[in-house]
Amino acid sequence: MTPGSPEYSFSRIPGLAVTRDGSFVVSDALAQELRVYDATGTYVRTIGQRGEGPGEFASAPAIVGLAGDTVFVFDRRSRRVTSFLMSGDLIEMTTLRSDDIGRRWGHMGRVDGIRRVRRVRLARVQPRGRASRHGPHPTRYAAARGPR
Repeated sequence: MTPGSPEYSFSRIPGLAVTRDGSFVVSDALAQELRVYDATGTYVRTIGQRGEGPGEFASAPAIVGLAGDTVFVFDRRSRRVTSFLMSGDLIEMTTLRSDDIGRRWGHMGRVDGIRRVRRVRLARVQPRGRASRHGPHPTRYAAARGPR
């Protein structure tokens, strides 16, 4: 690690998620990318970049879930939830309807042991901190299946 190296410099961190093995992924708002680090804090790779194509972010990526080695990211400007493997591979992108987008977003749900995010609901967070479920049904995002 070199002091001031870009892999260890952040503008604003809108999200961070830690895996069971202690590795973690950090969202950098200004760079519009995710950075993966191992359990010792050593930089491993960057996932995504600024842009509007597959695997790219049009706005600061917000980490909304983690299941096994799959991270789920919400990009407000492109109205997309994208799932990536921690290896950097793009799994799936889901575009949300414009009327589903609230002022602020969070996530509610739980992760079970079969590499699946269950009952994840994107929710609107009101200015006073109250969260309300958005839409009549939960939105489900499945992690990659099969052995690794």
